[in-house]
Amino acid sequence: MKYLLLILGSLFSFACARPDYISQAEWDQHNKPANTDTCQWKLANLDACAHIQWLRPPTSSEPAELTIELAGNIPEDTTLSALLWMPSMGHGSAPVQVERLSASQYRITKIYFIMPGDWEVRISFKNSSQVLDQLTIPLMVP
Repeated sequence: MKYLLLILGSLFSFACARPDYISQAEWDQHNKPANTDTCQWKLANLDACAHIQWLRPPTSSEPAELTIELAGNIPEDTTLSALLWMPSMGHGSAPVQVERLSASQYRITKIYFIMPGDWEVRISFKNSSQVLDQLTIPLMVP
């Protein structure tokens, strides 16, 4: 009976374990946008495209950094905000810092993914009174 409990206990502990690592190839495949031909991320409401470039890739141990370049007819008073969200756990992370580099380019810094797993970077494009469009970038953070 003692051995049966030991075996069952081992099975339960390993069955619930979730690895906190992922290979670079798996990360690249999971974080690849659906369409990289002409428009990396389509903003349908703004009739524009967003091109994302990771300057410092997402990890759970170091802050990440990215730039967003917008192409299309973007209203001049457009601002950008970003939220980090972990859908499987139902929580986010610390607020990020958004810097407008030009009328069409933004840099997001201080992106802290506090643990490995599935994350989303939720970006909202706003003017003074309303949300113009939204973009959700799903990722797998190693």
